Amino acid sequence: MCSLFLSPPYAHARYFPRMAVALLPVPFITMAREFAKAFYNSKEWQATRDLYIKSVDGLCENCLKKNIYRPGKVVHHIVHLSPANINNPDITLNPKNFMLVCQDCHAELHADGPELRYCFDEDGNVLPVKEDER
Repeated sequence: MCSLFLSPPYAHARYFPRMAVALLPVPFITMAREFAKAFYNSKEWQATRDLYIKSVDGLCENCLKKNIYRPGKVVHHIVHLSPANINNPDITLNPKNFMLVCQDCHAELHADGPELRYCFDEDGNVLPVKEDER
């Protein structure tokens, strides 16, 4: 049986301490689906992302609603990116479609979505989730 694991995997490193060292250095960009890699590496995204983080003072917007002050780590797209909208700047670069969240909140936002990419086998080894299992 394969227990589901959300990307980015280091969001859950605290639950799997023996794997934390292996998972923490993996940058999220390597976890992005192929259609989105060029976008996330673009200067336009990097500049827009940095401006958005500054505009919300670098704090997780979900936690802040609960009066918890945690640094945000991921600029989350509210309308998720897909091959159909990756070239639409109204979706990809529109700050109204962004939310700065911490790793835990980002994992919660994707808990039921199509972003599941990894699972564990019985020995704790990381396995990719097949396309048809997503």
